[in-house]
Amino acid sequence: MQIIKKLREDAKYTLQDVADRTGLSMGLINGYEHGTMSNPKFKTVEALATCFPENSDLIHKEAGRIPIDIFRQLANSKLTYAQIREVLNAANI
Repeated sequence: MQIIKKLREDAKYTLQDVADRTGLSMGLINGYEHGTMSNPKFKTVEALATCFPENSDLIHKEAGRIPIDIFRQLANSKLTYAQIREVLNAANI
């Protein structure tokens, strides 16, 4: 999720600013920024998306995670597993 560094710098946030806004550690954020950490937990992605709401979709896509609102809609839908998989594949998730 190296996009986080660009978003952070564009917003003129320090690592500490993002840590304070998300509740994540600076080390964890730094690891994602530099690519030494991968496969972020769902809660981590949601926290970062909340910190950069205008780029929420981009953050979710780069992390390979579904935004919580879409997840809830899919979970409550009458779609079969195969249909849900088609939707996710079409979204490159």
